[in-house]
Amino acid sequence: MTTFQPPKFRLLLSCLLLLLVTDFSAGICLAGVELSVGSGMLSGYTQYEIGGKTIYPDSEAQYHFPVSRLRFPVDATMVKATGQISVEDRWLFSLEVATNITEDTGEMKDYDWGIYPGSDTDQLDIYSESDCEMETFQLDIKGRYQIGEFYFGHATAGDWRFVPAFGGGFKYQHFDFNTYDLDQWSPSHPDEGHVREGGKVLSYLAAYEIPYVELSWKLTYREKLSFDVGLAYAPWLNFRDRDDHLLRDRVSKADHHWNGSGAMVNSSVRYDLADNWFMNADLELVYLNSKGRTDVYDAGAWHHSITEKIQSRQTSIFISLGYRF
Repeated sequence: MTTFQPPKFRLLLSCLLLLLVTDFSAGICLAGVELSVGSGMLSGYTQYEIGGKTIYPDSEAQYHFPVSRLRFPVDATMVKATGQISVEDRWLFSLEVATNITEDTGEMKDYDWGIYPGSDTDQLDIYSESDCEMETFQLDIKGRYQIGEFYFGHATAGDWRFVPAFGGGFKYQHFDFNTYDLDQWSPSHPDEGHVREGGKVLSYLAAYEIPYVELSWKLTYREKLSFDVGLAYAPWLNFRDRDDHLLRDRVSKADHHWNGSGAMVNSSVRYDLADNWFMNADLELVYLNSKGRTDVYDAGAWHHSITEKIQSRQTSIFISLGYRF
């Protein structure tokens, strides 16, 4: 799997790009240019499960699914920068970048079912928890086309303005996890006691590449207060990951080759202040799934390939302050 630049460094580069785009756009007198920055919370998880068909160098095997699940929490305080450009009162283009400013996300949880001889496939034989730290970088490039404008209300021009739009975009998410201080035990065999390991025990990289289409609605009251809702669907997404089990010198790598899908719901409330300033509150729900195969290497040598399923559920809330040029 490719090595990525540190998320904080890429965020600085992206913010610089936002400033350059804003300055250039203001110079060519587009319909509207906006720049905003804000902070908020990201919560949820990203997880992978393995099991099913397994290919070894000289044989194949069919195991139950899942044999194992690793769930990584993504709970963090975030910072976000957004640039937006309106063209000819019909098109709206935006670039959004975000990263975390807190790294401690809670506990990574590892489950193994049906491991012991004679165990049922749904029996939890091994369970562990580790302290988890995360760095994330997220980018969203979007374009919308305004279908029309509809006015209603008691004023001459209408108190309310309703604007439906359609469009699409590309969302990229990169997660870099490190886990520490393992505590492992067997729920099915509690007499075996706990196994504890201090220090760093695992590192995990996960990247989602998500092109999507979107249908949205915007409702504005007297050009001051507006409500925006967007429904997005990704018929394909690509997922890549790398899991390094440091205690066993085992590395797993996967590329799902665009075999995933996702759905996103976003909503915002905006209020225009004096002197071109505005406040914005955003809520986004993200649902991602993917399936592929992961290649497992022991001490650098390929050992087997096994089916892998990915699931991520995320909720983010941001409060931003912006300026309209």
